[in-house]
Amino acid sequence: MRRSFTNVGCLAVMVVLLAAATLVATGCASTGKVSKDFPETVEMVVQTAPSEPDHIDYIDVNPWQIEPGGSATVSLKATEGRKAMAYLKGMDGKAAGVVVPVELTPGADGLYTGTITAGKNLPPGKYRLEAVIEGGPTGQPTKLVSSRALTLLAPPPPVDPCMVAATGFKVPTIHFAFDKYDLDEASTAYLLEVAAKLRELGPRVKTFTVHGYCDERGTTEYNLALGSRRAIAIREFLGSQAGLSGLNAETISHGEEDPIVPNAKTEEEHAMNRRAVFEMSCRPR
Repeated sequence: MRRSFTNVGCLAVMVVLLAAATLVATGCASTGKVSKDFPETVEMVVQTAPSEPDHIDYIDVNPWQIEPGGSATVSLKATEGRKAMAYLKGMDGKAAGVVVPVELTPGADGLYTGTITAGKNLPPGKYRLEAVIEGGPTGQPTKLVSSRALTLLAPPPPVDPCMVAATGFKVPTIHFAFDKYDLDEASTAYLLEVAAKLRELGPRVKTFTVHGYCDERGTTEYNLALGSRRAIAIREFLGSQAGLSGLNAETISHGEEDPIVPNAKTEEEHAMNRRAVFEMSCRPR
């Protein structure tokens, strides 16, 4: 019933419009009358589709692990023509709570890039990257947080020259002739280097011990005595050098124990076992 009424109403409107048009055409209606009932301009409301929201496709860093003093490149793929920034947010260790902005430069096809450089403002630790773009039609920023953490490695501890020297002194460098404890030319040259290093380290040297060794030939008692003579000869040589008269060096004889080449057969193998090495401890800096 309602549909029929609507159709009748539409038909009546069409008849009225047709009649008005006929009156205008025949001059039966005045121009003023027509203008008043039928305006010359008609406003039309056009609804446009809403703009798509800004988007961030991804944020990437190459590499994800930065050495001390190194750098990495940040890449952000997002809506073109926006103001883009990245923020490093510390997660642990000395980096916890640190927030550092990274400026991004726009490129082609919505690619934004920037550089991260390890420095004083970026302590070692793990960081999340948060990307932000602004300037879209909504007026609200769009954000994306990386699922992967960026790692800034800690610098290695400073080299301690005393510990370096102590490690080097353990390398067998001084060797002796069979049944001898006197120092040859090569051993003397090396001991002069040792004396120079001991003077350089000065009070950092806490203890200094000379260990004397023999080859496996001879009795245990004889080899222990010979190893002691070798260690004492070295201690006396070092103590005779300028600035080392107060060196409180200990000597230990190992005799034929702890050979470098067990069960040595050749003279070259025996010669490797006839040796002296140093053991040094260091005071804290």
